[in-house]
Amino acid sequence: MASQLVWKVYSGKLHVASCHYAEDAAMVVGNTAEGTVKVDGRIVWRDGQEEHPACDFIDWAADLMSRRRRANLAFQMARAQGKTPATKCPDCGRVFDLTNRQDMIALADHEHRR
Repeated sequence: MASQLVWKVYSGKLHVASCHYAEDAAMVVGNTAEGTVKVDGRIVWRDGQEEHPACDFIDWAADLMSRRRRANLAFQMARAQGKTPATKCPDCGRVFDLTNRQDMIALADHEHRR
């Protein structure tokens, strides 16, 4: 059975494509003007507002979109359970409160260069 087409790609307000995988969405959004990717009704990518364009760094863009989706899901689960979950970075010790949307986005973008 095929997975759902959860990665929705838009160019402006025009729906361009629905994809099974984040990598496919990254390829499509990289070829659209003002491309946006939504998953579960939330924006996880805005081409032109990110560090790198999706068309040049497809794997990086797909990974970032997937991490943002996981952070959104964790936020929604915490809200549904009425909990205040927090997670701690093992490298720097920074604590992220997953009920705070800014911390959730910071966690999705948080990584250490080794």
